[in-house]
Amino acid sequence: MTLPNLKAITASALLLLPLALQAEPAKFVVDEEHFSMSFEIMHVGYAPVMGMFRDVEGEFEYDEENGELSSGKLMFKDSGWF
Repeated sequence: MTLPNLKAITASALLLLPLALQAEPAKFVVDEEHFSMSFEIMHVGYAPVMGMFRDVEGEFEYDEENGELSSGKLMFKDSGWF
């Protein structure tokens, strides 16, 4: 391998290195024991009523480096609310 070829390969590798070092978003699964979702609705248009979903499943992808939520899905089971 000649010196110019080695320089070209080294330069290419250095240019591509930041792309290889970027962290992928981490995938998280919702812990059913430690997660709940509360809500408030108006009852008959008169009084606010609070409720809570306790039976939830889901997952999401979060990029800690950028602080961005890239995707996610939560499923609330209707039998798990009060």
